[in-house]
Amino acid sequence: MANIDTQHTWTFTGSTAATKAINLRNNPLNITVVYNTSSGCTASLSFLHKMGSSAGAYSIVDPSTAMSSRAALTKFFSGPMQWVKPRLETLTSGSTNIVTVYLAANS
Repeated sequence: MANIDTQHTWTFTGSTAATKAINLRNNPLNITVVYNTSSGCTASLSFLHKMGSSAGAYSIVDPSTAMSSRAALTKFFSGPMQWVKPRLETLTSGSTNIVTVYLAANS
């Protein structure tokens, strides 16, 4: 059984933006990402990746994924990957207006 090498959480609260990338270090082969939206909040998200350094253009691993209100969606990606980050593309205001992205990665 593989051990989890990296766990990380990004939280978007009311703005459309890219977040800070994290370095997965061991270039894991298995990456699980879970998108969650709060009640009344809809959003579209992408997942980005880059090898080498965090600077410069990122490639899109997962193109725009539309999320409905109070939803959860799990995505599985194959590596190796090094620098990763979600990007919030659109956001429709809701009662709490929170989008959370969870990541777990293992070799």
